[in-house]
This record gives sequence, structure tokens and C-alpha cells, in this order.
Amino acid sequence: MSWRANAPIGDAQAPNPIGAYATSKLCAEMTVRTWTQRGGIRGVSFRQSSVYGGSQFPTADQGWVAYFAEVFASDTEYTVSGSGKQVRDLLHVRDLCEAYCLAAKD
Repeated sequence: MSWRANAPIGDAQAPNPIGAYATSKLCAEMTVRTWTQRGGIRGVSFRQSSVYGGSQFPTADQGWVAYFAEVFASDTEYTVSGSGKQVRDLLHVRDLCEAYCLAAKD
């Protein structure tokens, strides 16, 4: 069974990263968790993705929200990979900054 068969993934499901980048992010999160539980320091991890906002570079791999907005506005032809029914949650950079500030206050 592929990992896609389990989508969407809830918070209660154990992480199962696929690829080196996702694995490195999980390792960093686990390091923070270990230090907060055993090292007596405070810490927080954010699983942020699909952050968008002003001044974002419109590239397909990093600033894909800005990229799609630019493509749609210019009537340029584009190709959607997959079925075209993929769903992503988006997080505005202002909301992320607010979350950082709230976490720092706690």
C-alpha cells in the first residue's frame, strides 16, 4: 500500500517520512522534543508547509502559490501534474509570524 492511500494524515498518525528532506525535518523535531523532555529547556516545533505571502519568489518548487498566481494572471500555458485534484493547506506568513510570537510568549 502506498503512503498516498492513507491521505489525509491526521495528527494522531505516527510520522512516516519519505525522503531525506522529510527525515531530516523529523529528526530535528525529535531532537527538540528530547531536549524539552529530558534536558530541562523549553522548545516548540512547527510543522509548517505551504507558507505564502508578499515578496515570495514565484518559483514552482518553493513559491508555488505565487508561481500559480503569476501564471494564471499572465494567461501562460501550464501543466498540472497528477489528477489536478490535489489539496494543500496554505498558511499565510503573517499567521505563521503570529504563531511564532505566541509560542515565544508561552
